[in-house]
Amino acid sequence: VGGTNTDTGERRITPQGWLGIAAGAWVGSMAVLLSLRNLRDTAAGRKVCAQWLGVRNYLRNSHAFDNATAASVIVWERYLAYGVAMGVARDAAHELPLQADDPKTAWTRYSGTWRQIRVDYPEHFGFGEAPFGVAAGGLARTLFWGAIGFVLLPIVATVGWSVANDGLGDAGSTQLLGLAAFFIAAFMAMGLYVLVNLINGVVRLFYGGSDLLGKPLVIEGEVVKTHAGRIAVDDGHAEEVRAWSAPPTGPHPSLGAHIRATMTPHLCHVKTVEVVPAASSAAQT
Repeated sequence: VGGTNTDTGERRITPQGWLGIAAGAWVGSMAVLLSLRNLRDTAAGRKVCAQWLGVRNYLRNSHAFDNATAASVIVWERYLAYGVAMGVARDAAHELPLQADDPKTAWTRYSGTWRQIRVDYPEHFGFGEAPFGVAAGGLARTLFWGAIGFVLLPIVATVGWSVANDGLGDAGSTQLLGLAAFFIAAFMAMGLYVLVNLINGVVRLFYGGSDLLGKPLVIEGEVVKTHAGRIAVDDGHAEEVRAWSAPPTGPHPSLGAHIRATMTPHLCHVKTVEVVPAASSAAQT
């Protein structure tokens, strides 16, 4: 016998076998997850669905909306809306300017007549935050970036230029000119970055300090836009309003509600929000 073959009786799984096992496990787990997330029909849901399918079939077979325009809502009233939603009144749907709601515009008639206003969503300089925190953060930013811009950056520029100039030695005028251009561009970029952050700190300090010392602002009007946790209120006069965040512990007014809010004038940090009756609004005439 040229060699011995030791057979322990163990069955080894080939790489193809492991691949098949993994594929089967993946298919099984996906099937379980899909079954858990799958929408299930209920008796009440099937009943309501059957009713609306019957309405769609009735409107489609009657051909009443084949040539109906948007103006025919005077005759059909809500049934025209049903036809548009179910794809039966196609001509009316094409005439209607149906599109996604623009968060930056809002229609309001709080002043007595319909008008469109712009909605702004400020994000910078601590908008919506507490004035004390914004002022303290602004002071820290001003001191930090001021020290870098007026103390550290000139020292770094002087030392860097001296070291680079000594390293070149007897280099020609072309190399010195290139080095100077590089240093000017580099330190202008760093200086601009420092300046932007310094201005940010100064503005935060000004806004926070002004709101700490200033008189609170009271806004009363109608909620004309709710978007991304922000609320925009029309007071009946402004053509552009800023959207602000309601305090987490207070009420969260819905669209169309008449409210009175007390906030700081610059950062719009809301202190109180209360829902008031529409009749108490001075803007309603």
